[in-house]
Amino acid sequence: MGVVVQYGSFRLLDLGDLTWNQEHALVCPNNLLGNFDVFHTTRHGDPHSGAPQLVHAIRARVAVMNNGERKGGDPTYWQTVHEAPGLVDFWQLHRSAAGGTDHNSPEQFLANINETDHGHNLKMSVRADGSFGMINGRNGFMREYPARAKSAVSSSR
Repeated sequence: MGVVVQYGSFRLLDLGDLTWNQEHALVCPNNLLGNFDVFHTTRHGDPHSGAPQLVHAIRARVAVMNNGERKGGDPTYWQTVHEAPGLVDFWQLHRSAAGGTDHNSPEQFLANINETDHGHNLKMSVRADGSFGMINGRNGFMREYPARAKSAVSSSR
């Protein structure tokens, strides 16, 4: 089961624990989902999810990975999201041990940076015009994302 969260012009996709083949079916041969502002990665970023066809088709501006230090955060999944068209930033709940230096986001986008889980969070604030902000609870790093241009917004299908 997955969910599309829409508030005004803002759109977030969270497909929960869907696997690669289920993700693929949502966008091939036709994209049944449209475009999104935020993609909440599936299955904690494990290798059984993260179909490139889905990740690239939804054209999310921001991705948020709800991984653990040793759960999810697969380097191949990370690379697929990192290379997605339109992606501006990639936030992670934890630094991935499997990702090493090449497959983790810069430290300001990581809520927890070592194996001891300090419970730091990532907070998103959304506005009806489609703009939103993200704050890293560990270091206070904040980034604002403006609303998309009207021509770039895709309605639900």
